[in-house]
Amino acid sequence: MPMITTGYIKTTGFGVKIRKSLFAARKTSFPHIPNEKVAQVVGELNQKVFEKLQQLSVGRDDVLKIQFDYKIEGDNLIIDYNTLSIQVFKPIQERIQKIFDSPEEKRIIEKIITDLRKYTEEMVKISREMSQLLNEIKEVYELQTSKS
Repeated sequence: MPMITTGYIKTTGFGVKIRKSLFAARKTSFPHIPNEKVAQVVGELNQKVFEKLQQLSVGRDDVLKIQFDYKIEGDNLIIDYNTLSIQVFKPIQERIQKIFDSPEEKRIIEKIITDLRKYTEEMVKISREMSQLLNEIKEVYELQTSKS
């Protein structure tokens, strides 16, 4: 069964992209089907996608990738709605906000930050000790070379 994939699109543009995708496929794959029938299928498909997006609580700024199979029976274009796939990609800011809205996630992040601060302080202390040792070695070396 042939498949149509929209590629990556913003939620607000899904209807236009589906229409363009189906009419582009019509030119090569089913030119005998009248524009009116294709337009009717586009309308039905857009309605189904819109309903699914509402169920998924998809936002206007989310990015989608829609794909579906279709078949041709005579002069009818038939969408296989069982194959309708909608991938949703949320903006990173929204995903980060959800992490901070979760008490458990927030606790884990706070522990990581605390641990990182502790390790940073330890590394600074070790760095200072190494610098001091290096200076002591340098002094010993200079004393040894000055005696020779």
